[in-house]
Amino acid sequence: MQVDLDNGLLDMIVTPQKGNQQNLVYEPFSKERIVLIAGGKTDISELMPLLNRNDILGARDFLKQQLWYSTAGDMEHLKNFWSRNFSEHPDFSPNFIVPNISSIIRCLSDKEGFSVVPDFLCHEALDAGRIKLVWEGNKPWENTLYFGTRKTTIYSNELKELKNLFVKKWEREMV
Repeated sequence: MQVDLDNGLLDMIVTPQKGNQQNLVYEPFSKERIVLIAGGKTDISELMPLLNRNDILGARDFLKQQLWYSTAGDMEHLKNFWSRNFSEHPDFSPNFIVPNISSIIRCLSDKEGFSVVPDFLCHEALDAGRIKLVWEGNKPWENTLYFGTRKTTIYSNELKELKNLFVKKWEREMV
């Protein structure tokens, strides 16, 4: 996305990673937390006592046996969350690879399975009870989110309005 932004194919991106392109500027505006979620019909009754008593090895072994969803472009969420909380790289592959995180949310809605996703992308499904927030981890993982734009653009007024809309929506979602 950063290359497309730099080349003028995109006018703005929301990203947790700042690039080093000279033509781009990154403006922090919020944070995301990477969390473990489960489908609304996933039985977590065996997992929650393990997590509640901090039986990390038991929780890890349980989770390895479950149905997992991820995206091809962002396996980093799963790898980093797993490494931070279980002190090892995941030694399993997700059962399903879908195009994007929104697809993960749709696949898990009122179904079974697990995934690791940014919290802000699943507020609506969580509020509706279609998915479950299972765990934020022993070491919660947060990223700063940035608006990425080109330094010079003819759309500066439009981008300012769009940024304001994002910030207002974000504030409502985070309350």
